Amino acid sequence: MIKYIAVLLGAAALVESAACSRHTRSDRGNVALIEACDSLPQEVKSLVKAVAANDSSAFASLIDYPLKRPYPLPDVPDAKAMTAYYSRLVDDSLRNVLTLSPPSDWSEYGWRGWSVRDGQYVWLADGGVYGVTYVSKSERRMLDELIAADRASLAPSLRQGDWLPVTCFKSDNDEVFRIDRLEGAEGKAPEYRLVEYAPGADLSGNPTLVFTGFHDLEGSMTNDTYSFVARNGEKAEYEEDMSDGSTLLTLTAPSGEIRILDVKPAYWLDLVR
Repeated sequence: MIKYIAVLLGAAALVESAACSRHTRSDRGNVALIEACDSLPQEVKSLVKAVAANDSSAFASLIDYPLKRPYPLPDVPDAKAMTAYYSRLVDDSLRNVLTLSPPSDWSEYGWRGWSVRDGQYVWLADGGVYGVTYVSKSERRMLDELIAADRASLAPSLRQGDWLPVTCFKSDNDEVFRIDRLEGAEGKAPEYRLVEYAPGADLSGNPTLVFTGFHDLEGSMTNDTYSFVARNGEKAEYEEDMSDGSTLLTLTAPSGEIRILDVKPAYWLDLVR
């Protein structure tokens, strides 16, 4: 699905319940402690076991797809893709955290499910692993390359400043939108911009409209919401991953006319090429 990426790639024994608070230096011994700990769910035990064995297929079977990666890295769409991607994602650092962290390092966070070491690495719920917050060194190198290519593809007017790509999406009538982030000075929140291209427009040229705004996390489910305004007074609000699975962009013209677009994720480097 991601054309540009295709170019770049290629023995446990029963123990007392008190063992849930103990830590051993042994990878195998710690996996045994995890498996014997009654307070941990099966999802955690299966994950640790799969990573300890470097079993990419078993790991892939535990993921709730698609697995999101930091844009413009592509998301991992299914188990087949994850089996191939496993060695890029699960490096020695992540493997050591998952296989050597004692049961006491794992915690439950209400509706968010289970995580290890305060959410810095993975998130699991009943459906399996739904989030990997860790970025491997290999992914970081790839991410840097993709960001450079993404920025180089923009019109010169959009390359001013250290804007970083956040996401890209399309409407049903082929309008193209992208969101970028500019880190703020120390103590200040980042700035965001929404760039709009009319259907059929040259994506390497100047955009139809540029909005500026901010990002917020709303509600108990921490839904991503972006609010923008353009120089002509038009407003835009982008709501990502709503509870019903939809992604909406609401555009309000200066006259008050409202357009609500059900948009779909897109990949800028595929579109621009």
